[in-house]
Amino acid sequence: MEIKNNSVAAAKKLLRQDLKSRLSALYSASPAAAETWSVQAAGHILSSSIYAEAETVLAFLSYGSEINTDHLVKHILTDGRRLAVPRIVPGTADMEFHFIDAKLPFISQIVPGSYGIPEPLEILPAIDKADFPEHAIVIVPGLAFTSDGRRLGKGKGFYDRYLRQIFVQNNGSRQPLAVAGFCFSLQIVDSVPYDTCDVLLTHLACETGVRRCSGLSAF
Repeated sequence: MEIKNNSVAAAKKLLRQDLKSRLSALYSASPAAAETWSVQAAGHILSSSIYAEAETVLAFLSYGSEINTDHLVKHILTDGRRLAVPRIVPGTADMEFHFIDAKLPFISQIVPGSYGIPEPLEILPAIDKADFPEHAIVIVPGLAFTSDGRRLGKGKGFYDRYLRQIFVQNNGSRQPLAVAGFCFSLQIVDSVPYDTCDVLLTHLACETGVRRCSGLSAF
């Protein structure tokens, strides 16, 4: 659903409000279901072909009414993959991913960060966007998703900027094997307002399975 620029922001705001209400209702009415679905969605990623090919996983740390990534993160750390999680660079509009050391307690490497979201310690090694890891997948959060790979985030644009920086700084090489939205099925909608700066996803993962997006990915 492509909308003229002066209408995109308003349309996105309305859809964000709707999805926030849906997620809040889910966690209020059935937190047990939300936890079960989170574990099921993680299981689908962990048994997927995109994960089987991955050596490095960039994954978010869940917060608030987002789908819970605890189960996913725990398994990534114990099965030999490298895990990197995001940190917002203070005073900027940029985000960096830092590697978690699987040999150290996870909790000792995480602190409350921007907007109260858990973030890795700044001293942990960061991914060089100009030398992006080979055989890596990116698992992204969002409020709404479509089957053709459109995504509606919370409005700050961190993931769209980060993914475009990877593409530009690598001159089209060493791109992620997959960029997968991680969500509940109730977050998958018919259409999402978008503009040209929004990055398309390659896959969606929810409690019902992992599906390849039908649109043309940016990667």
